[in-house]
Amino acid sequence: MATNGGSTRKGQKLTGMFVTITACIFVASCLHSLLSPGEKRQSNVRTGTQLAGVVTKSAASNATRCTYQPRDQEDCIFALTNRIPPTKHNHWGFFGDSHMSHLFRDRSAIFTEHYEAVQKKCSCQASQSTDRCNQHAAYGFKKRDPWEKSNTNLEGPVGYGRETDGCTDLSGHIHRLLQCDVSCSEPFASYHLVEFARDVELQTPESRYTQENVMSYLRRETESLGKMTCAVGTLYHDVKLGGGDEAVYLANVRWYLGLLLRGPCSHVVWIGAPARSQEVGVPQSIDLLKKWNGGVEDILRSTEFRAFTTFVDQLEATRGWPHRDAVHLDETYSKHLGELFSKVMATKRDESSNGKGVVSSESQSFT
Repeated sequence: MATNGGSTRKGQKLTGMFVTITACIFVASCLHSLLSPGEKRQSNVRTGTQLAGVVTKSAASNATRCTYQPRDQEDCIFALTNRIPPTKHNHWGFFGDSHMSHLFRDRSAIFTEHYEAVQKKCSCQASQSTDRCNQHAAYGFKKRDPWEKSNTNLEGPVGYGRETDGCTDLSGHIHRLLQCDVSCSEPFASYHLVEFARDVELQTPESRYTQENVMSYLRRETESLGKMTCAVGTLYHDVKLGGGDEAVYLANVRWYLGLLLRGPCSHVVWIGAPARSQEVGVPQSIDLLKKWNGGVEDILRSTEFRAFTTFVDQLEATRGWPHRDAVHLDETYSKHLGELFSKVMATKRDESSNGKGVVSSESQSFT
């Protein structure tokens, strides 16, 4: 009898819940039916947008990547501002080949606002190389003697820079360095010409590797400023190493990341390689770019690097986008990409000024 009574009470409770739920649905339906067609559409869109926004932002806050779209930058802005920690001073370094250089050459917001204009607002010192064989002057480096030729199975340069000591393979792209006083609260940026993921174009008595020399310079110059944010990109020249060996490239990327994060960088934003104007029959084919970019992203997602890196995937965005030549995108694209980073830099500046979670050199836990 006790069992039957219990079952009866449970049945009554379930029936009551069903009636209540049905009534709620009915009332909601009735209220919705009183809306005009336009109001119904707005209500449906608003509800869908709110739900989608919750899901998208929740996913983006945990994502280690974003897919870049020049005319819809919200996803990348959200991902980068959530993943990059605010630093003591808003110092950014951009490291890469000619693709990265165009953010400065094309006068994007990174150059106009955070390299050029900031020099009028703060006490800053700018230096730059003047040509492909004058890069040591920008850093105040002495050239290594004797100079060591690159092993093109493992490292660059592979062309003019290998034939001519102290020069780069690239022509027309220069280092642009900026150091601002510790009192400067404005974001400021430098460009470091680093063509290969393992590079020996900038050799000094201290090291034969470009990366090690640049990191040593930044550690000394930014000691009072604390950690910086680093945006990095390679690949286009690396396909010439070791007969186009992906394993060599990925090993070099891992080595490069370690130097950046053990050195001056609190966070590395890795900008994936863009598409060429011609996608097949070239060394940087679309299939190779997908595969090698994917290999880099796998490294960034690994336990070792996941907390300290974000991948910006621009491959699809650059397919079909106007190019100025076979390799480089047009000036409009550079300005869109510069706008993305300028917005993120401004957000990080505001967080730093509020003292929100500032990263110091002592608090960086990468080992």
